[in-house]
Amino acid sequence: MNCKQFQSGSLFLFVLGSAECIEVKRSAHEAAIWQIVPTPDKKGFVTCSADKSVKFWSYQLIDEGPKKRLSIRETRVLTVPDEALCVAVSPDGRFLLVGLLNSTVSVYFMDTLKFFLSLYGHSLPVTSVTVSPDSKLAVSGSADKTIKIWGLDFGDCHKSFHAHDEPVSCVLFSPSNEEEMLVWSAGRDGKIKQWDAVKRERVQVLHNHTAEVRALAQNGEGSVMLSASHDRSIRCWELTEEIIVLEEEEAIEREEQFDAKFLDEDDVVAGETRVQTGEDPEKSAIATMAAAKNKQSIASTEQICEAVEIARKERDAEKEDDVSCCCCCIVR
Repeated sequence: MNCKQFQSGSLFLFVLGSAECIEVKRSAHEAAIWQIVPTPDKKGFVTCSADKSVKFWSYQLIDEGPKKRLSIRETRVLTVPDEALCVAVSPDGRFLLVGLLNSTVSVYFMDTLKFFLSLYGHSLPVTSVTVSPDSKLAVSGSADKTIKIWGLDFGDCHKSFHAHDEPVSCVLFSPSNEEEMLVWSAGRDGKIKQWDAVKRERVQVLHNHTAEVRALAQNGEGSVMLSASHDRSIRCWELTEEIIVLEEEEAIEREEQFDAKFLDEDDVVAGETRVQTGEDPEKSAIATMAAAKNKQSIASTEQICEAVEIARKERDAEKEDDVSCCCCCIVR
C-alpha cells in the first residue's frame, strides 16, 4: 500500500500492484502535508503538515460487501508550535521528532506525546530529520545549508557541518551496526553526501544528479539506495567493496573547489591589481588570479622565463668579475 500526499491536505491510499486508489481522506489536514513516515511496527504512519499539527494514522480492515479492504483511520493528533516541515520516529518507538519552521526540532515521547526537549541551533527552518538505528542520535538538515548531529539523551549538538552549497533537502541514516553510524544528506545543489556520525567526518560525495535531490530511500540491509531528483531521474546506488580513502576524497574536493574558483574569476594579467569601487586605490588594491591558459599567455610566460634566466646569468657573471678583480688586487 502507498499513501500519497497533496498540498490540499488530502491523503490517497493506493494498491501498488494495481495502481488502484482504494480510499481518499479529504482534508486529512487543513494545509499542505509535507511528509509521511511509517511507524516502527508498520501498523500505521505519521503525517506532518503546515497546519501546525502532526497526526497518527493506523491501518484497518473494513467490510465492503462480501470482501474486506484496507482503510486508514486517524488515531491521535499533536499540535506543535509552528508549521511542521518534517517528522521522524525513532526505531525503538520511543521518540517523535518534528522539524519546525521556527528553525528548531521538537522531541516528544511517542506514548504520551508529552514534550521532551528542543534541539535548537539552526538559523533557518529545519527541512529534514532522521534518527539513528540505535535511537541514540538524530541528524537534522536545514535551509541554512548545514546538518547537525544531536544526542537524544540531553539534546546536545555533537557536530555541525556546512554540508551543501544550497539548502539541505533530506537526511537519512543507513541501516548499520552501532560501531558504524553512517548518514546520508542531499541538497538542492544536486549532491548526495555520506557522513560518519560517530567519527564526525565526511565519507564520500555522489555527483550524478544535475538538480535538486528531493528524496532518499534505502533497503533494509543498506546495500541499495534510491535517490529522486528534480532532474526527472531516479538513481539506484549499490554498495561496493571499494575502500574509500578520506584523504584522497578531500584532495579531490580541494582541486574541484580551486577549479571552480579559477573559472569564476575574471581573466586578468598575472600581477595585475584590482581596486574596488569607492575605495582608496593605495589601500584596497588586491592581487587577483592569472588568466586561463591560452597561446598568448603561454608565449608571454616563456618570454618572462627567458628574461629571468638572462638576468640570472648576467648577475652571476657580474659576481665572477668582481671576484676576479679582487684576486688581481691581492696578487699585485
